[in-house]
Amino acid sequence: MNSFTRHLLGLASVAMLGFQATSVMAGDLLPPPPPPPQVYAPPPMAYQPLPLRRAVYGWGGGYAGGFLGSQCTDFVATKGTTVKGTSITETQTESGCTAQGGLMAGYNIQQNEIVYGIELDYAMSGEMLKESAGWGNGGMDPLLTLRGRAGYAFGSTMPYVTAGAAFAQGDLLDDKNWHSGWVVGAGVEQKVSESIALRAEFLHADFGAKTYGSTCCSGDIALGNVNMARLGLTWHFGQMIAPRPVYPVHVGG
Repeated sequence: MNSFTRHLLGLASVAMLGFQATSVMAGDLLPPPPPPPQVYAPPPMAYQPLPLRRAVYGWGGGYAGGFLGSQCTDFVATKGTTVKGTSITETQTESGCTAQGGLMAGYNIQQNEIVYGIELDYAMSGEMLKESAGWGNGGMDPLLTLRGRAGYAFGSTMPYVTAGAAFAQGDLLDDKNWHSGWVVGAGVEQKVSESIALRAEFLHADFGAKTYGSTCCSGDIALGNVNMARLGLTWHFGQMIAPRPVYPVHVGG
């Protein structure tokens, strides 16, 4: 191998080494790869109360209690006689009042603020007519009503209306009879705790006539304009205050 060939191989070796070094440096100077794109993560779920409506006292379910009050009644007696072939009808009205007390029980169904149900009560009272009235002692005892009720609950206060059937036993002219009739009224209840409610109500009833007789006299007597004002207390079984509902909602962005 002559000197020229040796010089040519040497130059080729140097060129190869230089190319490799340049490639390494070029690789070192390349920009880094871009970072991975950010993935959007929705905010976590959280429990937060929503202001849907005010808390509602529970009025549904059974209840029982008692009441005290007063009762006034018109006793209307009608007697027909014949004088010289002419029929004559005589009417006499006597009124009396007395204290009243009794027991009641019922059941309510509540749909939001609307409350409706049924109630039965049993009332006892004293004499309403005395000997001075010319009728002898008289009264009506007991008095029962079976009524439907419908009310609207304003939180712990519930006004209501009521109507139904009524039954009473009259005690007049030394005779006793059962009368049937109707009753209507209105009232308001106020919760003083989760289970106890106070009430004030007014009822008006009217009963048909029955024939009463004794050794002294006889006639048809109706029990009309029976007005009752009552204050009562009821215990509601298992009543609770309905909590404000809580729903899961998104919070944050």
